[in-house]
Amino acid sequence: MPQINIFSPTIANVMPGTTIAGVAKEEEEAPHDSTQVQPEFQTALSTPYDMSSELDSMDKHTHLLQSASTSQSSPLIEEIDMSSPSTTTTTTTSNNKITTSIPTIPITHRKPFISPSTNPSTPNSPPILPHAGTARANLAPSVQSPNGTTANSWSERHSHQTVLQQHCAFFDPDSDGVIWPTDTYSGFRRLSFGILLSVIAVLIIHLNFSYPTQDTWVPDPFFRVYLANIHKDKHGSDTGTYDHSGRYVPQKFEEIFTKYGSGEQRDYLTIWDVGRMLRGQRCFGDPVGWMGAFFEWLATWLMLWPRDGRMRKEEVRRVFDGSLFEVLAERRGRERERARGGKGR
Repeated sequence: MPQINIFSPTIANVMPGTTIAGVAKEEEEAPHDSTQVQPEFQTALSTPYDMSSELDSMDKHTHLLQSASTSQSSPLIEEIDMSSPSTTTTTTTSNNKITTSIPTIPITHRKPFISPSTNPSTPNSPPILPHAGTARANLAPSVQSPNGTTANSWSERHSHQTVLQQHCAFFDPDSDGVIWPTDTYSGFRRLSFGILLSVIAVLIIHLNFSYPTQDTWVPDPFFRVYLANIHKDKHGSDTGTYDHSGRYVPQKFEEIFTKYGSGEQRDYLTIWDVGRMLRGQRCFGDPVGWMGAFFEWLATWLMLWPRDGRMRKEEVRRVFDGSLFEVLAERRGRERERARGGKGR
């Protein structure tokens, strides 16, 4: 097959509609004459090619790749320079710089959560919570408990339920998937809530949360809550720890403490932290969400009733997956038994 000279005027000036086959035929018929090469191509062919510039460029790219690899093994770095009002706070991780706050905009000073490495001193050490922004269907992990609640095989025994369903399982003692108002009342009483507060809890929960869980448009005359549809009870102005499917988002849970928590480790919440969190998470025009979030956190505070005024992070996490309710109920039950025994003597 005849070879085609790509620098031939015939190829260089192919007219629209001319096919490559036609050009090849013309090349075969016309004798090849190197003197017909256009001057600019003749100069390019006669000039020796210098590879030094390309090698220098490759060296620079290699150096950049090595730098990127080194930066991936280094711990998180926060670059803060307050000398200039326009300076931003930047978090560097995996060779990516993410601006997380701007000094002139105070609301951005609330720190988002970035999972620490399992071993910061080890290069390329995996994070404690990989893909923290991905919702977990049946597990509620945290940095301190990356495997969720393992006590009494809680996570294993409740693996068939979403985390939101696990949160409600304590109030479904017969595990039939239906929570009656009497179940809620008994549950709050077991947690040592008084009669009045237990009745108020029943009214708030069942009057507001029963209807969304129904399979029909007809309200349940008994105001029962069905766990199969409990995800429909999600409201706005909350922390976002539960998603709209009832799953658990570790990123959102951790940000409760990174944004609003107290202490150097940000591992607890005071009553003032809770107040700031409720204000910070409010959505515009959402009074139902405001009241729902207020009631839930008020009930959590009263249930835990921390003597030092600090709700511990692990306790709050176990409230989210419901594993703490049974523990508290058994503890309060023993305390009541001891109190009755003391009075009897």
